[in-house]
Amino acid sequence: MNTKKAIILSVFLLAIGTLGAFAFGNIDKMRSNSSDFPPRQDPEQKPAKDIKTVKSSVPLLNIDGDPSKYTKLEFRNNTLDMSDWETYKNEEFGFELRYPRDWRVKYRAGVCSSAGYGVGYVIIHPKSDPLSDTGAIICVDSKTFNLAILLSAGGWEEKRKIIVNNVAGIERDKKDKNGVWLNSELYELNYGKMLYSFTDMGKTHTAVFQKILLSFTRTK
Repeated sequence: MNTKKAIILSVFLLAIGTLGAFAFGNIDKMRSNSSDFPPRQDPEQKPAKDIKTVKSSVPLLNIDGDPSKYTKLEFRNNTLDMSDWETYKNEEFGFELRYPRDWRVKYRAGVCSSAGYGVGYVIIHPKSDPLSDTGAIICVDSKTFNLAILLSAGGWEEKRKIIVNNVAGIERDKKDKNGVWLNSELYELNYGKMLYSFTDMGKTHTAVFQKILLSFTRTK
């Protein structure tokens, strides 16, 4: 009889210990995730000796192929003054750029086209154009959509490989029936998992569009 009681008591104590450990683990997890609890002071952890941290003052270029084939994008004949321009910063997609003070910036989440491309887009247009038919549009995608296939099907060809403020990209264009480039102003900049496509809408403010493009900078 005493042996049976001893076994029952042992099982009971084991169950109590298991429940206590489970409860303590949940409280510890809540403490680490909640601002109501002060942070738990863990012992200092030293990095493994075989782990090395590499610091770089220049972002790594997402270059596909020979780096020598990429050229800095310039519009040498564009002398437009940008001294009084505003700065637009998009935290979600990690970039900033500049635009004229008398222009407006609109941001929309969602696809950029009926083909389902894009996760968001930014339209920059003159305030005098409420329909947003002219100016610059920047479509952003997380590389979940093969834009190259879509553009190639539409007649867009790779014109040259470019770099804008340490971000690599491609200038695309169309040709007429004689094989002459039409200067359609379409640029893709690729950084990490993000793809930024710049289009000159209406082609009535190309000088402004070019300066907006050249001011593009990654912020994270």
